[in-house]
Amino acid sequence: MKRIVLVAVLAALSLAAVSCGPSAYTMRMDTRYPSASGIDFAGKSISVVFLDNGRDSLFSCTVADLLASKMEEDYFGGEPEIGIYRLPEVSGSDYSSRDTLSSLIMELDTDVVILLDSPLYREPSDAESAVVVCRAYAYDSMGADSVKVVQGRLLSSETDAEGASAVADALGEYYSGNWRTESFTLLYYYPGSRWTDALEYAEKMQWDKAIEKWLKLTETDNNIVRSCAEYNLALGCLVSGQPQLALEWLDLSDKDGKVNLSSGLRTRILQRLGK
Repeated sequence: MKRIVLVAVLAALSLAAVSCGPSAYTMRMDTRYPSASGIDFAGKSISVVFLDNGRDSLFSCTVADLLASKMEEDYFGGEPEIGIYRLPEVSGSDYSSRDTLSSLIMELDTDVVILLDSPLYREPSDAESAVVVCRAYAYDSMGADSVKVVQGRLLSSETDAEGASAVADALGEYYSGNWRTESFTLLYYYPGSRWTDALEYAEKMQWDKAIEKWLKLTETDNNIVRSCAEYNLALGCLVSGQPQLALEWLDLSDKDGKVNLSSGLRTRILQRLGK
């Protein structure tokens, strides 16, 4: 999550008309949305598999390695978190099928698998030059139950390191997250060191530490205070790439005492879940 600018706004909420009630803290930040492929890779484990047909293994392995590196920069802060695997190609197999990819999900124990097919050579014709078609199949076990297919074309003379880099760049762009600058509003009580500590962590985009603080703040018999902490947990889970968990926390918040910011946050969560 990239931070752009932070704006603090103090405003009394309609749920409390007294000075000891909650206040609002509004932040503007870049929020990651699903990639052009339709898959939201944030917070998920990923494996990249390339087919080895005995002829183009170096090219395919290079594409897989470059693609994994690009996605690690985008989703894991450059840390080596994506496994790369070689799969011997078996003639007649359908590697774009859901069954094939879901089997790889089970075998590799990851949330998402991207399978790079062997390059397909097409001979030149009167209408066009010789080309190489490179296809990739992606399956998200936590998302829509479908395979996302992307296809690119290269000149046959580019099936080398330069061509591999071009394919990886195109796939990396296709799988990279889309960023939008949005405003989000957190709730807090003042004075209250645990509330302000959580806000400071949120400022620094350390959402895991902010969430720890809000979890502690739910340990109260005051329904309204607990509802505010649960609302913050919902927002923290959303910006951390866990929309389903965010929805569960928001349901708890509404049950304890719906805050007037709840409907807007629910709309954002449902949009992220594709509902």
